[in-house]
Amino acid sequence: MRLGDPLCGSIRLEGEFMPDSEGDDPIWHAAVEWVIRKHGSPLDAVAEKELSEWLAKDHAHRVAYEEASRLWLLTGLVPRSDGSESDS
Repeated sequence: MRLGDPLCGSIRLEGEFMPDSEGDDPIWHAAVEWVIRKHGSPLDAVAEKELSEWLAKDHAHRVAYEEASRLWLLTGLVPRSDGSESDS
């Protein structure tokens, strides 16, 4: 696949296409930001409510969030390339 091909820069998981980090899909970027926030530290009640409202606002939000969450999980399962153990 070459740069400029229709599927270049996308990842296919569970039947959905996700733009890569260079894409300009605002829903994907928002979903990734929510996943990073949620995994970075516990969300307070206000942030949890905002996330719930965002997810309920549009089915595309939930799809993007679920895909971003799966990607987050998968990257955690990949061994470090330097052979060292993770921070656990």
